[in-house]
Amino acid sequence: NNAWEVATKSPLAIRYGDEAVLERHHAAVGMRIMSRDRHDVLATLGEEAQQQVRKTYAHAILMTDMAQHSQMVVDMTKRGAREGQAFDRELIEERRALVGVLLHSADISNPLIPEFALCRRWAEKIKSEFWGQYTRELEQGLPPTQMWASLGTPLGFYKSQVGFIDFVVSPLWSCVFSVFPAGAAKGCLRESLGRNRSTWEAQVKSAEAEASSAKAQSDPRRV
Repeated sequence: NNAWEVATKSPLAIRYGDEAVLERHHAAVGMRIMSRDRHDVLATLGEEAQQQVRKTYAHAILMTDMAQHSQMVVDMTKRGAREGQAFDRELIEERRALVGVLLHSADISNPLIPEFALCRRWAEKIKSEFWGQYTRELEQGLPPTQMWASLGTPLGFYKSQVGFIDFVVSPLWSCVFSVFPAGAAKGCLRESLGRNRSTWEAQVKSAEAEASSAKAQSDPRRV
Protein backbone atom coordinates (compact mmCIF):
# COMPACT_ATOMS: atom_id res chain seq x y z
CA ASN A 1 0.00 0.00 0.00
CA ASN A 2 1.02 3.66 0.05
CA ALA A 3 2.50 3.39 3.55
CA TRP A 4 4.83 0.64 2.32
CA GLU A 5 5.90 2.67 -0.70
CA VAL A 6 6.66 5.68 1.50
CA ALA A 7 8.41 3.68 4.24
CA THR A 8 10.69 1.93 1.74
CA LYS A 9 11.33 5.15 -0.18
CA SER A 10 10.38 3.38 -3.37
CA PRO A 11 10.91 4.96 -6.80
CA LEU A 12 7.15 5.54 -7.02
CA ALA A 13 7.06 7.28 -3.64
CA ILE A 14 9.92 9.52 -4.70
CA ARG A 15 8.29 10.28 -8.05
CA TYR A 16 4.97 11.26 -6.47
CA GLY A 17 6.30 12.98 -3.38
CA ASP A 18 4.82 10.44 -0.92
CA GLU A 19 1.28 11.59 -1.74
CA ALA A 20 -1.36 9.13 -3.03
CA VAL A 21 1.52 7.17 -4.51
CA LEU A 22 -0.27 4.17 -5.98
CA GLU A 23 -3.37 6.08 -7.02
CA ARG A 24 -1.36 8.66 -8.92
CA HIS A 25 0.68 5.87 -10.48
CA HIS A 26 -2.47 4.05 -11.60
CA ALA A 27 -3.93 7.21 -13.09
CA ALA A 28 -0.70 7.92 -14.96
CA VAL A 29 -0.47 4.38 -16.33
CA GLY A 30 -4.05 4.56 -17.56
CA MET A 31 -3.46 7.86 -19.30
CA ARG A 32 -0.27 6.49 -20.85
CA ILE A 33 -2.21 3.54 -22.26
CA MET A 34 -4.94 5.81 -23.62
CA SER A 35 -2.33 7.91 -25.39
CA ARG A 36 -1.39 4.99 -27.65
CA ASP A 37 -2.87 4.49 -31.08
CA ARG A 38 -5.96 2.25 -31.05
CA HIS A 39 -6.24 2.63 -27.26
CA ASP A 40 -7.52 6.20 -27.04
CA VAL A 41 -11.11 5.75 -25.92
CA LEU A 42 -11.54 9.52 -25.87
CA ALA A 43 -10.47 10.09 -29.47
CA THR A 44 -13.98 10.87 -30.72
CA LEU A 45 -14.47 13.67 -28.18
CA GLY A 46 -13.60 17.29 -28.71
CA GLU A 47 -10.56 18.75 -26.97
CA GLU A 48 -12.50 20.40 -24.16
CA ALA A 49 -14.56 17.28 -23.50
CA GLN A 50 -11.39 15.18 -23.45
CA GLN A 51 -9.87 17.44 -20.81
CA GLN A 52 -12.97 17.21 -18.62
CA VAL A 53 -13.14 13.41 -18.90
CA ARG A 54 -9.44 13.04 -18.14
CA LYS A 55 -9.87 15.25 -15.10
CA THR A 56 -12.83 13.19 -13.89
CA TYR A 57 -10.91 9.97 -14.55
CA ALA A 58 -7.92 11.12 -12.49
CA HIS A 59 -10.10 12.52 -9.69
CA ALA A 60 -12.04 9.27 -9.36
CA ILE A 61 -8.88 7.20 -9.01
CA LEU A 62 -7.41 9.60 -6.45
CA MET A 63 -10.58 9.21 -4.40
CA THR A 64 -9.84 5.50 -3.95
CA ASP A 65 -6.97 6.49 -1.65
CA MET A 66 -8.05 5.44 1.86
CA ALA A 67 -6.64 8.74 3.11
CA GLN A 68 -9.75 10.30 1.52
CA HIS A 69 -12.22 7.91 3.13
CA SER A 70 -13.10 9.71 6.37
CA GLN A 71 -13.72 13.05 4.69
CA MET A 72 -15.79 11.34 2.03
CA VAL A 73 -18.04 9.86 4.73
CA VAL A 74 -18.43 13.32 6.29
CA ASP A 75 -19.28 14.88 2.92
CA MET A 76 -21.74 12.14 2.00
CA THR A 77 -23.45 12.42 5.39
CA LYS A 78 -24.02 16.12 4.73
CA ARG A 79 -25.28 15.44 1.22
CA GLY A 80 -27.70 12.83 2.50
CA ALA A 81 -29.19 15.39 4.89
CA ARG A 82 -29.87 17.91 2.14
CA GLU A 83 -33.35 18.67 0.91
CA GLY A 84 -33.70 17.71 -2.72
CA GLN A 85 -30.91 16.13 -4.74
CA ALA A 86 -27.66 15.26 -3.00
CA PHE A 87 -25.72 16.01 -6.19
CA ASP A 88 -26.47 18.75 -8.71
CA ARG A 89 -26.34 17.00 -12.06
CA GLU A 90 -26.01 20.33 -13.87
CA LEU A 91 -22.57 21.03 -12.39
CA ILE A 92 -19.51 19.19 -13.68
CA GLU A 93 -17.83 19.46 -10.25
CA GLU A 94 -20.81 17.71 -8.65
CA ARG A 95 -20.89 14.95 -11.26
CA ARG A 96 -17.15 14.50 -10.82
CA ALA A 97 -17.55 14.23 -7.05
CA LEU A 98 -20.22 11.58 -7.52
CA VAL A 99 -17.98 9.51 -9.79
CA GLY A 100 -15.28 9.60 -7.10
CA VAL A 101 -17.71 8.43 -4.42
CA LEU A 102 -19.05 5.61 -6.56
CA LEU A 103 -15.61 4.33 -7.56
CA HIS A 104 -14.33 4.34 -3.99
CA SER A 105 -17.53 2.68 -2.78
CA ALA A 106 -17.12 -0.03 -5.40
CA ASP A 107 -13.45 -0.39 -4.45
CA ILE A 108 -14.39 -1.45 -0.90
CA SER A 109 -17.57 -3.31 -1.84
CA ASN A 110 -16.33 -6.87 -1.37
CA PRO A 111 -18.56 -7.33 1.74
CA LEU A 112 -21.63 -6.52 -0.38
CA ILE A 113 -21.15 -9.47 -2.74
CA PRO A 114 -24.32 -11.61 -2.51
CA GLU A 115 -22.46 -14.94 -2.46
CA PHE A 116 -20.44 -15.28 0.73
CA ALA A 117 -18.07 -17.82 -0.84
CA LEU A 118 -16.97 -15.20 -3.37
CA CYS A 119 -16.87 -12.50 -0.71
CA ARG A 120 -14.55 -14.72 1.34
CA ARG A 121 -12.28 -15.49 -1.62
CA TRP A 122 -11.68 -11.79 -2.16
CA ALA A 123 -11.15 -11.23 1.56
CA GLU A 124 -8.56 -14.01 1.68
CA LYS A 125 -6.65 -12.56 -1.25
CA ILE A 126 -6.54 -9.15 0.43
CA LYS A 127 -5.53 -10.77 3.72
CA SER A 128 -2.63 -12.53 1.98
CA GLU A 129 -1.44 -9.22 0.59
CA PHE A 130 -1.64 -7.46 3.96
CA TRP A 131 -0.06 -10.34 5.86
CA GLY A 132 2.74 -10.50 3.32
CA GLN A 133 3.43 -6.80 3.80
CA TYR A 134 3.32 -7.15 7.58
CA THR A 135 5.91 -9.94 7.59
CA ARG A 136 8.17 -7.97 5.24
CA GLU A 137 7.91 -4.95 7.51
CA LEU A 138 9.16 -7.09 10.39
CA GLU A 139 11.93 -8.58 8.27
CA GLN A 140 13.17 -5.18 7.13
CA GLY A 141 12.92 -3.52 10.53
CA LEU A 142 10.17 -1.13 9.45
CA PRO A 143 7.37 -0.02 11.79
CA PRO A 144 4.85 -2.87 11.49
CA THR A 145 1.22 -2.19 10.67
CA GLN A 146 -0.20 -3.33 14.01
CA MET A 147 -3.77 -3.82 12.83
CA TRP A 148 -2.47 -6.68 10.64
CA ALA A 149 -0.56 -8.43 13.44
CA SER A 150 -3.22 -11.10 14.01
CA LEU A 151 -4.12 -11.77 10.36
CA GLY A 152 -2.06 -14.95 10.43
CA THR A 153 -4.70 -16.67 12.59
CA PRO A 154 -8.26 -17.59 11.57
CA LEU A 155 -9.70 -15.64 14.51
CA GLY A 156 -7.69 -12.55 13.64
CA PHE A 157 -8.77 -12.81 10.01
CA TYR A 158 -12.46 -13.16 10.87
CA LYS A 159 -12.32 -10.25 13.31
CA SER A 160 -10.62 -8.09 10.70
CA GLN A 161 -13.55 -8.61 8.34
CA VAL A 162 -16.11 -7.62 10.97
CA GLY A 163 -14.05 -4.54 11.79
CA PHE A 164 -13.65 -3.67 8.10
CA ILE A 165 -17.41 -3.78 7.66
CA ASP A 166 -18.20 -1.87 10.86
CA PHE A 167 -15.62 0.90 10.60
CA VAL A 168 -14.94 1.30 6.88
CA VAL A 169 -17.61 -0.18 4.63
CA SER A 170 -20.84 0.48 6.54
CA PRO A 171 -20.22 4.18 7.32
CA LEU A 172 -19.80 5.00 3.63
CA TRP A 173 -22.29 2.58 2.18
CA SER A 174 -24.97 3.68 4.64
CA CYS A 175 -24.63 7.14 3.10
CA VAL A 176 -24.79 5.68 -0.41
CA PHE A 177 -27.95 3.77 0.53
CA SER A 178 -29.46 6.98 1.90
CA VAL A 179 -28.67 9.00 -1.21
CA PHE A 180 -29.63 6.24 -3.67
CA PRO A 181 -32.33 4.15 -1.93
CA ALA A 182 -33.79 2.77 -5.16
CA GLY A 183 -30.45 1.39 -6.32
CA ALA A 184 -29.75 -0.14 -2.91
CA ALA A 185 -33.15 -1.85 -2.87
CA LYS A 186 -32.87 -3.16 -6.42
CA GLY A 187 -29.52 -4.79 -5.81
CA CYS A 188 -30.33 -6.07 -2.30
CA LEU A 189 -26.98 -4.58 -1.30
CA ARG A 190 -27.93 -3.71 2.26
CA GLU A 191 -29.19 -7.24 2.84
CA SER A 192 -26.03 -8.77 1.38
CA LEU A 193 -23.85 -6.61 3.60
CA GLY A 194 -25.79 -7.55 6.72
CA ARG A 195 -25.82 -11.23 5.83
CA ASN A 196 -22.06 -11.33 5.17
CA ARG A 197 -21.35 -9.52 8.42
CA SER A 198 -23.45 -12.04 10.32
CA THR A 199 -21.53 -14.87 8.70
CA TRP A 200 -18.16 -13.37 9.64
CA GLU A 201 -19.42 -12.76 13.18
CA ALA A 202 -20.52 -16.38 13.44
CA GLN A 203 -17.07 -17.49 12.36
CA VAL A 204 -15.51 -15.22 15.00
CA LYS A 205 -17.63 -16.88 17.70
CA SER A 206 -16.82 -20.34 16.39
CA ALA A 207 -13.08 -19.63 16.35
CA GLU A 208 -13.26 -18.17 19.85
CA ALA A 209 -15.07 -21.26 21.10
CA GLU A 210 -12.46 -23.52 19.52
CA ALA A 211 -9.64 -21.48 21.06
CA SER A 212 -11.32 -21.60 24.47
CA SER A 213 -11.83 -25.35 24.21
CA ALA A 214 -8.24 -25.94 23.15
CA LYS A 215 -6.98 -23.83 26.04
CA ALA A 216 -9.10 -25.81 28.48
CA GLN A 217 -7.86 -29.11 27.05
CA SER A 218 -4.24 -28.05 27.50
CA ASP A 219 -4.70 -26.76 31.07
CA PRO A 220 -2.47 -28.93 33.31
CA ARG A 221 -4.93 -28.38 36.16
CA ARG A 222 -7.67 -30.09 34.18
CA VAL A 223 -8.67 -33.37 35.79
